[in-house]
Amino acid sequence: MNNDHQLCCFLKLTRLMKREAQKKIAYSTGIDISLISRFEKGKRVPTDKQTQKLLAFYGTDPETFFREDENIENILNNLFEAIYYAKDYDLREQIVLSIANQIDKTHYYPYYCLLCFCHYASKEKIKNARRYFLSLTKTIDMFTHDLKALFYIFSMLYYVDLRHIKEFELSTNKIIPSKIVNQRILALYHYSQIYISPNHSDMFEILMHYTECRSQFEKDHNHRRLMMLNIVIANAYSALNRIKESIEKDLETLTMLKEDDEPSWKYTIQHNLACSYLQL
Repeated sequence: MNNDHQLCCFLKLTRLMKREAQKKIAYSTGIDISLISRFEKGKRVPTDKQTQKLLAFYGTDPETFFREDENIENILNNLFEAIYYAKDYDLREQIVLSIANQIDKTHYYPYYCLLCFCHYASKEKIKNARRYFLSLTKTIDMFTHDLKALFYIFSMLYYVDLRHIKEFELSTNKIIPSKIVNQRILALYHYSQIYISPNHSDMFEILMHYTECRSQFEKDHNHRRLMMLNIVIANAYSALNRIKESIEKDLETLTMLKEDDEPSWKYTIQHNLACSYLQL
């Protein structure tokens, strides 16, 4: 995002997150409410004086807001990496808390909100995820395509049970794979397509996504996501009544288990195998 775009996104997302009314902001800053609405939509850029007033309302200033901060960037990158590698929830939460007090006064705040949503959604912390989700749905179109894709991927994977996204196609159609630059986000996109595709496509398409996804996970030595991927593909085989192939994939996954892997994975695989053998 350029500076103007960063500011517009910040103004709208922050107001929604803090549940402020545009009327209150207009009264406090002396800026007409119609202008505030246009600023938030990116249809008009605030003057330097207006920028200063609006940022002051949120407890910051232009110098703090626009400053590039390598420390913040590194922490946000570490959070994304922890989400991508499906690291333990407690580790990710430590990263979130370590930056919470400084991020909301900078242009990094929207990206932070997005990663917090992904973090909590993947752990099914519904109350925490909802806090970010509702505001992000109203601002996500202002993000880059990669970040927009990340939002819809995690919405499809973990958050659809809240019925905010009524159709899988609604979120899927907003993602154009060829426009995704970050290869890890692209791998997560393919993973999400396997997750939802038993109800929508044939096994040829599922395996195409599987191949692309597995290739990136193996390249990154992403053991946890590989385990999750194998469990999902076994379920896809089962959903399409290809029971023997489902069993083969589950047996392969059992051989991949390590001592420090989550015990629930072993129980899940054994349960799936039991169901598959009963179907046979």
